[in-house]
Amino acid sequence: MSASQIARELERAQKVKTEAEKKTGEYRTQESLKRMAAEKAAEAAGKTRSESTRRMKLSEHDRRLKEAQAAGKSATQWQRKASDASKKVSDLTTKLTKAQLDEATRAEKKRVAEYNKTMAELKREQAALNARVVETGNSVVALERRLPAPIIEKLRILVLTSDPMGALPGERSLRLGREQKRISQAVKSATHRDWVEFDFRTAATPEDLLDGLTEFSPHVLHFSGHSNEEIVLFEEDQDDPNPGRAISAATLSRALAAVDTPPSLVVLNSCKSAGQLDILTEGGIPFVVGMLDSIDDTGAIVFSARFYATIANGQSLASAVNTGKVALEMAGFSGGELPVLAHAEDVDPSNLFLVKSPEGEVGD
Repeated sequence: MSASQIARELERAQKVKTEAEKKTGEYRTQESLKRMAAEKAAEAAGKTRSESTRRMKLSEHDRRLKEAQAAGKSATQWQRKASDASKKVSDLTTKLTKAQLDEATRAEKKRVAEYNKTMAELKREQAALNARVVETGNSVVALERRLPAPIIEKLRILVLTSDPMGALPGERSLRLGREQKRISQAVKSATHRDWVEFDFRTAATPEDLLDGLTEFSPHVLHFSGHSNEEIVLFEEDQDDPNPGRAISAATLSRALAAVDTPPSLVVLNSCKSAGQLDILTEGGIPFVVGMLDSIDDTGAIVFSARFYATIANGQSLASAVNTGKVALEMAGFSGGELPVLAHAEDVDPSNLFLVKSPEGEVGD
């Protein structure tokens, strides 16, 4: 019997117990009143001098006494029923507690099993992704791409956030303003904070993407919003609620390649975006970061804040991704394996330092 079935039976037993206790009290009161009336009639019979009155009072005494006995018998019956119901309530309460504990235990075992299965699948996907990057390592000696030497200028990061009404199935509204604030605060506390410049574009449309690429010429493109293995979801340029506009990974790759100086790094801080990484690297983006599966909103904020803080402290791109993963684990999130860094075969993320101020100069 399930916990819900036991709970319903317990509710019925409690009603029976309450009713039986009420009836017992009513009949005990009647018994007491009838006995008092019988005593008064007997007392009156003893005091009267009239024979007829005496007989009448004695008759009343007998009648009231029988009524008291009947009420007492009914009270005893209801008391027995209340006692039986009380025992049943006690037994059912014990059964309900055990059933609830058993169901909770089964639910927890199922949750753990599903979590372990999900993490195992994610690790297999991570291993497969890593294998695709290094699959030619044993047979081909590739020359590492000589990236252009960094010039003395600020690191420009274009941040596009999008959260249209009626996002992808299963997605919910995002705290994008909070993510923007945390990224800004993290960089402001970093060693090379003066050498990082942001262009935040909220409620971003596809036009904001193109405008940002051509006007700001970013070194890094960061997208926060909704996505899956194939698309990212931008907003429509209208005030009314709208379901947004889906842009495929192939279209995004062509948009990035269309400008004279594409970003060196693209960060898709959105659910299941790792499925798009190969398309972007094959399209010419040296480094791309994405998520293997759905990531909790708060977890995405924790990752991005630590990621950019590490970059602004002069650490390598590989270090930024790894410290972002550790930050997720330290914050108690189970998605430490979700962030994925993909890169072209002829570049090394451990050798890419996006921020470095001139020698001897440190931010105030």
